[in-house]
Amino acid sequence: MSHIHQVLLVLATLLTGCALTHKATNFNGLNSVDGPAPVHINVTEYALHLFVVQPFLGNATLENGVDEFTDEAKKMGKSRVRIVQSSETRLWWILPPFSLILTPAWTNVAGDAVP
Repeated sequence: MSHIHQVLLVLATLLTGCALTHKATNFNGLNSVDGPAPVHINVTEYALHLFVVQPFLGNATLENGVDEFTDEAKKMGKSRVRIVQSSETRLWWILPPFSLILTPAWTNVAGDAVP
């Protein structure tokens, strides 16, 4: 195994099963089109899946990404959300046949939350 493959394997292992959440709250006094100023939330879930689709270490499914996104909105006291973007990425092609068995995966969900 080359050094680059070893580094990728270590990074994939270290980053699996975690979620990164970023929030933007400064809208310079502007409101959303629906009323009060929103909070923009961006959640990215990293995981290793078995055979491309089955969660193994972490869960990078769209269902779980939306769950994390809405949980963050609730923690901030918001009651309405608008998801503006979501994506699922599966790196099955990166190190075949190994990556067809243990597949690095991530899901991103971003949107606005308002009271």
